[in-house]
Amino acid sequence: MDIIKDKINEHEVKISRLEGETSRIVADIKDLKSDRKQFVEILKKVEDALTTLAHTVEKLDIRLQCEEDYTKENKQSKKNVSDKLKNALLDGGIKAIFFILMLGLVSWIVGLPSLAELFR
Repeated sequence: MDIIKDKINEHEVKISRLEGETSRIVADIKDLKSDRKQFVEILKKVEDALTTLAHTVEKLDIRLQCEEDYTKENKQSKKNVSDKLKNALLDGGIKAIFFILMLGLVSWIVGLPSLAELFR
């Protein structure tokens, strides 16, 4: 009987060890599950951050494109204003010279003194 009791005790000790190992394994599995959940949550956060970054890059690309378009339009506008001013000055200068020549011609025909004599 003692032998049987000893065997039973040995088996009970083995069973208690196995129960301890089983509970540690279950705890490890729970930790792995929670780690997996945390990992999945981190992956979701990374995905959200990458999506936000992609939207930001897209917005910056659109802003850069708008700025390039504005710069091109601004340069073209400045060129147009410069061309118009140049044409206006040239046209005005030609008209002024023509007016002075016509005034000189009229004064010569009418017999008025020359412009040089008027300004003395």
